[in-house]
Amino acid sequence: MPLPPELRPTANPRVMDLVQRAGVDVSDWPNYKAGATNPGANPKYCYEWALREPGKLVVCNLWYENMQEVNGNIEQHIVLTDTSTRTEHDPTRRARRSRMSALLAEAAQDNLQVRVIVLDGKPKTTDPGSKTQVKYRTLDPEPWYVLKANRKLHAFILRRGVQSENFVDQFDLDLPADGSLTSSTATITIRNRSRDVRLFALKRSKGKCEYCGSEGFKFADGRVYLETHHIIPLSLNGPDSTQNVVALCANHHREAHHGMQADSINKFLTNKLRGDA
Repeated sequence: MPLPPELRPTANPRVMDLVQRAGVDVSDWPNYKAGATNPGANPKYCYEWALREPGKLVVCNLWYENMQEVNGNIEQHIVLTDTSTRTEHDPTRRARRSRMSALLAEAAQDNLQVRVIVLDGKPKTTDPGSKTQVKYRTLDPEPWYVLKANRKLHAFILRRGVQSENFVDQFDLDLPADGSLTSSTATITIRNRSRDVRLFALKRSKGKCEYCGSEGFKFADGRVYLETHHIIPLSLNGPDSTQNVVALCANHHREAHHGMQADSINKFLTNKLRGDA
């Protein structure tokens, strides 16, 4: 698959603005000598390869030209060690490299979202006199995550998109612990639902209701919530398959069961899965 056109930057906004848009607190950026007039130029932050909002997310700079398509996914493979004789003794670059490695390791360990500032221009090479030249930059609207991490080798694979584990539906929610569900007795039939089928529908939706297109809401930890729905109910012998299960916002899930437009909603969803919508 080709890289999405929105990934390639065409402007050069301030790093500070992109970092703030990603969700990082930038209130400390003005705290340097020229901060009153030019907070975005704070050398403590603006040249860093990666920054973070503790416990929530990591923001890192990645070069557009180093992104690649791998089995239908967009990835970047990073090795944050440097054996070149030219730069291995550069303390500034070595420190930035080390901090980025530590932050990506933290993101992998704590399952933190990664936001990517995409750079376009000319990366530094091992050629004598080579300098980094950033011509354009943009904040990728899609989140990334650390797919694989080798902390010993400072090697990471970053993948664009939301981790499958970050999708949840109504069957992933914890039951209340206050005993409220045990105040009465009832006999019910529990029909097993395949977690793999539910997860497939959630991933296929890319976090958006497959009927109206609205985004599922996010929990504080970044998980995206939608509700999975059997177009033909299991109670009517509907198959527990990817061609019968969709991901819906809570409103349209209820409407697909109980609303006046339930039949038309389910017909639309059936046609959509068949490719007719």
